[in-house]
This record gives sequence, C-alpha cells and structure tokens, in this order.
Amino acid sequence: MGFPLIKAVVKSREEIPSKQNQHTKSLVANFCREGHSHIEIATALIKEREAGKSPKELARMVGKSEVWVYSYLRLNNLEPSLKALLDPELPAEQQLGFQLATVLAGLPSNRQFDAYREVAGIKNLRLRLLKAKQIAQEIVVETGTGRKRTPIDDVTMIERAVPRIAGDAAMMGILNTRAFETLVQFRSPTIVDDLIAKIKESITCLEKLKGVIETARAAAYAMKCSP
Repeated sequence: MGFPLIKAVVKSREEIPSKQNQHTKSLVANFCREGHSHIEIATALIKEREAGKSPKELARMVGKSEVWVYSYLRLNNLEPSLKALLDPELPAEQQLGFQLATVLAGLPSNRQFDAYREVAGIKNLRLRLLKAKQIAQEIVVETGTGRKRTPIDDVTMIERAVPRIAGDAAMMGILNTRAFETLVQFRSPTIVDDLIAKIKESITCLEKLKGVIETARAAAYAMKCSP
C-alpha cells in the first residue's frame, strides 16, 4: 500500500461479541469516510434499525438529523428496478436522484415505477421533483392515507418560492464579471448553452406566473367592485 507503518486497533471477542455489534462499530468508525453510495448508507441504517436501534439513536451514531435518517431508511422501500438506478456506476443521466428516490419510496410499491415513468421525461430536475410530489399527493388522497392538499398549501408554496427565486437571481446578478468569464472559459459550450436555455425557460415560467397572478388579481378586483 506504500505506507511503512499502519496503525491498527485490535478488539477482543468480549468487546465485539457478535456480528451485529461488529457492524455497529464499523458503521460508526467508517461513516465519515467519503465514497458511500446512497444504497450503502440505506442498507447499513436499516440493518441497525432491524437490530433495534431507534431513528434517534441512529442519528446520534452518525452525527446526522433524524429527518436525514428517515430519508435514507425510506430508500429501502424502493422497488428493485428503481433501487438499481441509485447505482453510482451508472451514467449520471441514468441515475435516480436522491430526492426523487425518497418521494417515490413513499408510494406503494406497485405505483412507484409508473410514477417514475411519468416524470422521467421532464428535463428540469426541480420540475421533475415537483411533479413527482404532485403525483405522490394524488395517490395519498386516492388511497385515503393522508390529508388532501388545499389551496392554502399552494399559496404558502408561492409565498416561499418567489422570494427565494428573486433572492437567488439577485445574488447571481452581483457576482463579479470574472465569474462569468471563468464559466465560459472552463466549461464546455454544451454546459453553457444548457445554462442559458434554463435561464430562458425560467424567465418564461416566471412571466407566465406573473400573468396568472395579475389575471387573478384583476378578476378579484372586478368582483369586489361589481354591484
């Protein structure tokens, strides 16, 4: 390996009495190492969960939040064909994104692949994720396993999203010109063209959103003023 000396810690059988105990200690010791795939993490966590560890205990063990733990545990609910798409060896364009995977994993197994197929053709990753969440919500309502989404939920989403979008755009606008020069110099024309296309697409979507809000405002004003 090229190292003249490798430090090692030898544990006795009393300190590691079982394979499960060995797995737990290995998880804690190796978790901070880079290179773990999503499925490797999910598999390790579910093994500890099945051995009796609570999500709170798992979160403390790996130094993450309980929400993070629940997200990875949910991946184990993915049907095999979708779980295979989390393989980091696959080309990037074929891989299933982590956030999308957690949404799909929350669906009944017999509905997951159909939902994935419905959103897979959407190129914009955020729109793909939003569409998947919409489908998931429809299935939840259909199966009676959750609360039906209300208009106020959408209002809340709009009120949160618009300031965030405006803030991100403003931040990009104050970047030093050198940043953009570096972008076109060190990134391929394909990547730059894709960024420009996404900006144009975003502008179109924002213009459409602006028009819908203005139309709704005009209609509400007219109704208010009518005798």
